[in-house]
Amino acid sequence: MGLFSQTTLSGIWFDSDHPEKEVHMYVRKDDKVYGTNPAGDVVFKALSYDSKNEVFKGFIVSPENGKAFPIEIESAGPDIFTFEIKKFVFTKKFIFKRKLVQKLEKER
Repeated sequence: MGLFSQTTLSGIWFDSDHPEKEVHMYVRKDDKVYGTNPAGDVVFKALSYDSKNEVFKGFIVSPENGKAFPIEIESAGPDIFTFEIKKFVFTKKFIFKRKLVQKLEKER
């Protein structure tokens, strides 16, 4: 197995380009990973680990309009994950770094 597993993303992460943007990642009872911003908005939804491709697959949710877009999260080390967002002909790569290693589980 690679660096990721279903609970690997648990904890607090921040966008490396915008350190003030934090995400609290946790595993729900459905065994999928979700992430909320400090305002409590779900920004990562229903992430599940694909061990064959060693990525998390799920959705990123826009807090402004609630639209969900499919993403694949890849590990770039034990404390870094990356994903890309494509819009038209543009692609933006996001890098998140671990701020706090903490198992955050929420009953939902």
